[in-house]
Amino acid sequence: MKHEQLIITDDLDGTPDAETRSFGYDGRTYEIDLGAVNSAKLDQVLAPYIEAARLTANGNGRRPTHRRGPKPGHGLGADAKTVRAWWAEHPDGLPTWQPRGAIPTLVLSAWRDRDNGNTVTDDSAAPAAPKRRRRSKAELAAA
Repeated sequence: MKHEQLIITDDLDGTPDAETRSFGYDGRTYEIDLGAVNSAKLDQVLAPYIEAARLTANGNGRRPTHRRGPKPGHGLGADAKTVRAWWAEHPDGLPTWQPRGAIPTLVLSAWRDRDNGNTVTDDSAAPAAPKRRRRSKAELAAA
Protein backbone atom coordinates (compact mmCIF):
# COMPACT_ATOMS: atom_id res chain seq x y z
CA MET A 1 0.00 0.00 0.00
CA LYS A 2 1.41 3.37 -1.03
CA HIS A 3 1.44 6.15 1.59
CA GLU A 4 1.41 9.76 0.54
CA GLN A 5 2.51 12.60 2.71
CA LEU A 6 1.25 16.15 2.24
CA ILE A 7 3.77 18.84 3.08
CA ILE A 8 2.48 22.40 3.18
CA THR A 9 5.18 24.88 2.24
CA ASP A 10 5.39 28.61 2.88
CA ASP A 11 3.90 30.52 -0.06
CA LEU A 12 6.57 33.23 0.23
CA ASP A 13 9.85 31.39 0.75
CA GLY A 14 9.02 27.68 0.29
CA THR A 15 10.00 26.52 3.79
CA PRO A 16 8.23 23.30 4.86
CA ASP A 17 5.83 22.80 7.77
CA ALA A 18 3.76 25.89 7.04
CA GLU A 19 0.23 26.43 8.29
CA THR A 20 -2.65 28.16 6.56
CA ARG A 21 -3.49 31.64 7.83
CA SER A 22 -6.69 33.51 6.95
CA PHE A 23 -7.20 37.25 6.97
CA GLY A 24 -9.60 39.78 5.53
CA TYR A 25 -8.97 43.04 3.75
CA ASP A 26 -11.31 45.45 1.99
CA GLY A 27 -14.29 43.09 2.16
CA ARG A 28 -12.42 40.04 0.87
CA THR A 29 -11.05 37.02 2.74
CA TYR A 30 -7.63 35.59 1.89
CA GLU A 31 -5.66 32.48 2.87
CA ILE A 32 -1.90 32.06 2.75
CA ASP A 33 0.40 29.25 3.85
CA LEU A 34 3.15 30.60 6.11
CA GLY A 35 6.04 29.09 8.04
CA ALA A 36 6.83 30.18 11.59
CA VAL A 37 9.05 33.13 10.61
CA ASN A 38 6.67 34.65 8.04
CA SER A 39 3.66 33.95 10.27
CA ALA A 40 5.34 35.94 13.07
CA LYS A 41 6.11 38.76 10.61
CA LEU A 42 2.46 38.88 9.53
CA ASP A 43 1.33 39.02 13.18
CA GLN A 44 3.81 41.82 13.89
CA VAL A 45 2.74 43.91 10.90
CA LEU A 46 -0.98 43.50 11.55
CA ALA A 47 -0.87 43.92 15.35
CA PRO A 48 -1.35 47.75 15.46
CA TYR A 49 -4.18 47.58 12.92
CA ILE A 50 -5.95 44.76 14.75
CA GLU A 51 -5.61 46.61 18.05
CA ALA A 52 -7.22 49.75 16.57
CA ALA A 53 -9.91 47.85 14.64
CA ARG A 54 -13.25 46.51 15.84
CA LEU A 55 -14.65 43.03 15.24
CA THR A 56 -17.66 42.61 13.01
CA ALA A 57 -21.10 41.94 14.49
CA ASN A 58 -20.68 38.19 14.91
CA GLY A 59 -17.24 38.57 16.43
CA ASN A 60 -15.24 36.27 14.19
CA GLY A 61 -14.56 38.64 11.30
CA ARG A 62 -16.79 36.78 8.88
CA ARG A 63 -20.15 37.82 7.62
CA PRO A 64 -23.00 35.36 8.11
CA THR A 65 -23.71 33.37 4.97
CA HIS A 66 -27.34 32.61 5.70
CA ARG A 67 -29.97 34.24 7.85
CA ARG A 68 -33.13 32.37 8.72
CA GLY A 69 -36.51 33.95 9.21
CA PRO A 70 -37.45 37.57 8.90
CA LYS A 71 -34.85 40.27 9.06
CA PRO A 72 -34.30 41.40 12.63
CA GLY A 73 -35.94 44.69 13.42
CA HIS A 74 -38.48 44.93 10.61
CA GLY A 75 -41.28 43.72 12.88
CA LEU A 76 -43.26 41.79 10.28
CA GLY A 77 -44.48 39.05 12.55
CA ALA A 78 -44.26 36.75 9.50
CA ASP A 79 -41.63 35.29 7.26
CA ALA A 80 -40.67 36.64 3.85
CA LYS A 81 -42.60 33.87 2.03
CA THR A 82 -45.84 34.99 3.67
CA VAL A 83 -45.19 38.64 2.81
CA ARG A 84 -44.35 37.76 -0.81
CA ALA A 85 -47.53 35.69 -1.14
CA TRP A 86 -49.59 38.63 0.16
CA TRP A 87 -47.68 41.00 -2.15
CA ALA A 88 -48.47 38.81 -5.20
CA GLU A 89 -52.19 38.89 -4.31
CA HIS A 90 -52.27 42.67 -3.63
CA PRO A 91 -50.08 44.31 -6.30
CA ASP A 92 -52.06 47.58 -6.64
CA GLY A 93 -49.93 50.63 -5.84
CA LEU A 94 -46.89 48.51 -4.98
CA PRO A 95 -43.64 47.90 -6.85
CA THR A 96 -43.52 44.99 -9.28
CA TRP A 97 -43.57 41.65 -7.46
CA GLN A 98 -40.18 39.91 -7.14
CA PRO A 99 -39.71 36.24 -6.22
CA ARG A 100 -36.29 36.90 -4.63
CA GLY A 101 -34.19 39.67 -3.16
CA ALA A 102 -34.98 42.33 -0.61
CA ILE A 103 -38.63 43.16 -0.05
CA PRO A 104 -39.10 46.89 -0.75
CA THR A 105 -39.88 49.17 2.19
CA LEU A 106 -43.11 50.23 0.52
CA VAL A 107 -44.30 46.60 0.48
CA LEU A 108 -43.29 46.10 4.12
CA SER A 109 -45.24 49.24 5.10
CA ALA A 110 -48.30 48.03 3.20
CA TRP A 111 -47.98 44.59 4.84
CA ARG A 112 -47.91 46.16 8.32
CA ASP A 113 -50.93 48.37 7.54
CA ARG A 114 -53.02 45.67 5.80
CA ASP A 115 -55.27 44.99 8.80
CA ASN A 116 -55.98 48.69 9.39
CA GLY A 117 -57.42 49.13 5.91
CA ASN A 118 -54.56 51.50 5.09
CA THR A 119 -52.52 51.09 1.96
CA VAL A 120 -49.27 52.81 1.25
CA THR A 121 -49.10 53.77 -2.40
CA ASP A 122 -46.50 56.52 -2.43
CA ASP A 123 -42.83 56.36 -1.48
CA SER A 124 -43.17 59.71 0.30
CA ALA A 125 -45.69 58.17 2.71
CA ALA A 126 -43.11 55.73 4.05
CA PRO A 127 -40.89 57.43 6.63
CA ALA A 128 -37.22 57.54 5.75
CA ALA A 129 -34.95 55.68 8.12
CA PRO A 130 -32.40 57.91 9.82
CA LYS A 131 -28.89 57.55 8.46
CA ARG A 132 -26.38 56.17 10.92
CA ARG A 133 -22.66 56.66 10.77
CA ARG A 134 -19.90 55.03 12.78
CA ARG A 135 -17.74 57.46 14.65
CA SER A 136 -13.98 56.97 14.71
CA LYS A 137 -12.12 56.38 17.94
CA ALA A 138 -10.74 59.93 17.70
CA GLU A 139 -14.29 61.36 17.47
CA LEU A 140 -15.41 59.25 20.42
CA ALA A 141 -12.40 60.34 22.50
CA ALA A 142 -13.06 64.02 21.70
CA ALA A 143 -16.72 63.75 22.74
